[in-house]
Amino acid sequence: MSPSSNRGESERILVRKQQPRAIIWFLLGMIGAVFASVALWWMVIEFWYGIHTFTFWFQHVIVAIAIGIQFYVVLHCRNAISLLRKRREVARAGSGRYKLTSFSFIASLLIIAGFTFIPRVNHVAIAPHLSYTGDPATTITVSWYTREPCETRLYLGISSHGLMNETVVSGNQRLHEVQLTGLSPNTRYYYNVSGFEGTWSFMTATGDTENLSFGVISDVHQEIHEMVVNGLLAVDPSFIINTGDLVNFGGWTGSWEKYYNGVKPLCTRYPMMTAIGNHDTMLGGMRNYKKFHAMPASSGTERYYYFTCNGVHFISLDLEWGIETFDHAQREWLIQVLDTIPEQDWLVVFNHCSHFTSTRFQEKTGMVDAFHSLFNKHDVDMVLTGHNHHFEILQQDTVTYIINGIAGHHFESWRAIEQAPQSLHVTCGKPGFLEIRVFHETTNITAHLFEENGQEITVSHLLER
Repeated sequence: MSPSSNRGESERILVRKQQPRAIIWFLLGMIGAVFASVALWWMVIEFWYGIHTFTFWFQHVIVAIAIGIQFYVVLHCRNAISLLRKRREVARAGSGRYKLTSFSFIASLLIIAGFTFIPRVNHVAIAPHLSYTGDPATTITVSWYTREPCETRLYLGISSHGLMNETVVSGNQRLHEVQLTGLSPNTRYYYNVSGFEGTWSFMTATGDTENLSFGVISDVHQEIHEMVVNGLLAVDPSFIINTGDLVNFGGWTGSWEKYYNGVKPLCTRYPMMTAIGNHDTMLGGMRNYKKFHAMPASSGTERYYYFTCNGVHFISLDLEWGIETFDHAQREWLIQVLDTIPEQDWLVVFNHCSHFTSTRFQEKTGMVDAFHSLFNKHDVDMVLTGHNHHFEILQQDTVTYIINGIAGHHFESWRAIEQAPQSLHVTCGKPGFLEIRVFHETTNITAHLFEENGQEITVSHLLER
């Protein structure tokens, strides 16, 4: 055997031995490239919106190191591709046994596509939840979602032992919505839904313009704090407002199932009126948000709406990161609604993104310039928001702003707080919710905050007309 033949055979043996390691480096390189892209996107978003707490800075350093490691892996990936190509050159022409480069690349794309699209078509089961889509004294809407298309039935009665009225949801479908009309004011009704265990109840509104109690939560991020659930059940409000970021990634349907499993003791008993948060629309989540929620269509869209309960007026706006979703149509609708509300009536606005705040979000969002003069002109009493994960009461002119993004498990650090001139009170690091009681001349705002040991702390604020 000639020396050149020996060298060729040695080269084949060397390449064959190195091939498994090359494949591993190639796959790691593909995963590393995806991870680096996601990490860079995360960093850009966080820096752009001005999150400068120590925690996030530390996370950014970790991510930067991770990106460096991943690019090192990608360089090895290039060497692996060269090695695999060399293996093909050594092999017989036309042989398909060594086309591992193309196979690995296609497999990686399929994996990425799977992570992107599988969550969108994942079938979930979401228990019944209540909302107002008509007069709260005589109408309530019950919505639920089944894993497979099916016909389900809702049974209703004024006693848990006598659910006599049956409403049939016709047709095979996953999304089920029933608007119950002709109900009696200030009456407790019991109901159950076929396919779900349990019997639940709700109270219709009194229609009394002298008294109203409601709860407020925000930034659950699909895992509501247990102390918040128990606290709201003890307070027993007429309904609950959720000012957004119900889930982490709205495009992932499993997130909505997890969210509704957590709030099930609340949403099966109290109508829950929601505003859209920035996380709710991530990864194409707007479609899921609209699918799983039945809100009033008073504006022609459920993204923003208006309703009245016991003489108190409520306006929900679609303000996720800031004013980027506040288009001309929403602005014209808002002004039109504000013009129709009597000056002497209580008026509450709720949306996700904060307006005045002691964090550095305020300078980035443009919310104050876009809304405060409008709210002050039209005698808005309260603006309820989340987005920032702390509790704060602020006052500017006659408008009270409340940040309440503390119903989940993630909280703003005190390092992120530089108390604003408008701030009356600020608390960080504690889960909680708001209890708001509206009377004819006064409104009592009570924040229920919880220590790690379960001890409750209350912060009260009084509004007077």
